[in-house]
Amino acid sequence: MQLSIYQLDEPLKPSEECRLTFDSSYTKKGFPMMNFFDSVAENGTFVSLDVLLVSIGYDPSVEIRDPFKRKKYELPEKFQDPAIDDKEAQKFSLFRRDSDLVDMKFQLSTSSDQTIIAPGKLMKNWKADNRNYFLYQPEVKTDLFANIVSARYEVLRDKWNGVDLEIYYHKPHSYNIDRMMESMKDSLSLFTKEIGPYPHSFLRVLEFPRYGSFAQSFPGTIPYSESMGFIQKMKEGDLDFIYFVTAHEIAHQWWGHQILPATVEGSNALSESLAEYYALLVVEKKYGKENIGRFTKYDMDEYLKSRSGLSEPEKPWFRTNNRYAGNLYQKGGIILYGLHWLVGNELISKGIRSFFEQYKDKTNPYPTTLPLLAELQKVIPAENSYYLEDAFKNVTVFDNKVLSANMETQADGTYLVTAKIELKKFRYDLKGEQTEISIQNETIEIGVLPETDDKTNVEIPLVVERKVFSGNTIEVKLRSKQKPIYFSLDPFHILIDRDLQNNKVKL
Repeated sequence: MQLSIYQLDEPLKPSEECRLTFDSSYTKKGFPMMNFFDSVAENGTFVSLDVLLVSIGYDPSVEIRDPFKRKKYELPEKFQDPAIDDKEAQKFSLFRRDSDLVDMKFQLSTSSDQTIIAPGKLMKNWKADNRNYFLYQPEVKTDLFANIVSARYEVLRDKWNGVDLEIYYHKPHSYNIDRMMESMKDSLSLFTKEIGPYPHSFLRVLEFPRYGSFAQSFPGTIPYSESMGFIQKMKEGDLDFIYFVTAHEIAHQWWGHQILPATVEGSNALSESLAEYYALLVVEKKYGKENIGRFTKYDMDEYLKSRSGLSEPEKPWFRTNNRYAGNLYQKGGIILYGLHWLVGNELISKGIRSFFEQYKDKTNPYPTTLPLLAELQKVIPAENSYYLEDAFKNVTVFDNKVLSANMETQADGTYLVTAKIELKKFRYDLKGEQTEISIQNETIEIGVLPETDDKTNVEIPLVVERKVFSGNTIEVKLRSKQKPIYFSLDPFHILIDRDLQNNKVKL
């Protein structure tokens, strides 16, 4: 990092402007032992705008964060994120501190056999001096958050309600582009209905080399690593992770680009948790509610793994430390979907849409999770408000298990399953200490399952019943017309349970 300090002859007055012109280069120097220079490649360059642009003003995010290094240099203790109610911090965007919404224009050139892409509508392209030139301009003001990608691409094109859909891919990597295109259409259909209009006339997915293994959403443009979606050969029974990730990244066109979080604790949850939740809704619509358990189980496993590796006590969702991805992606998606499951889509959509309409493109102050919680609190029935307290405002984990289960064939040919279950719920404070809390009027589903399908890996419950439980050790009964193989507690994995393995037993 290079720091320069300039002093203007005369200070700028309010609303006064001046032009800043600079040259920027991004070059490789020698052969490092680590942190290899891989952003600029012969075929597949991926460069973030942050690398090329100067940053104006003081940025606390680049201060030393490691507590041991701060102690070494006799620096005061530093909180990882500003407090959620820090009014000064709410003036700044989580993604870039030195700008709000801006007008952008990109005039770019690349090799004569490549296409270079940046966020924005393609206004013009031409050839000169044996190079390809492109002019891109976003159709709306956006946050100063963009990337530049250049490669020799094939392009799959389609349309959705007048929006140009494009997938730029390496020619041999066409395995999953139809699956991505389907997710693009399905996501736009659901998100425009549930949240609000899509702000661009284009939506692009761009393959980049597997030097990085991630996907990232910029205005109307989604770079997507070959290692995450383009080179997998899906087979029947695989979790449709490609369709799911595509939906998640498209959801960021609303959550992260139209709702821009403040640079305070918990705010990245507005981007990541909401994107994960709406991706789950897209998956539910395509594969059916009976299959949603495969995706929630994946999210649950990832969250529990990340939780075990935290270097400090976990904070509640609304104050989550922004660097803990497991909390943001997986837990946030699960608890929002759990609320959807508990009170129904109509109510939760009403609350989220009200928040979105109030804070769309809102800057200075930027939004936090607090007004979202307030909108959800307005629409949730009183008997279900415990869920907001448990899942959103506190760190709450279940340790439920099936103690025993047996099945009897009835005279009418049906099957009666009797099971004994144990329910336990724990709450963690900000020191990481747990306290068991009582089970009172807790809504939980129980079900019976057939044998897992060997080809599809799907377990579609034969019978599911929603119960309201109080107490710890409880006997339950279920009747099925078909012979069940398993009894399952919380078969769709809605509750945050520290051990999912003991929630299902063979009869």
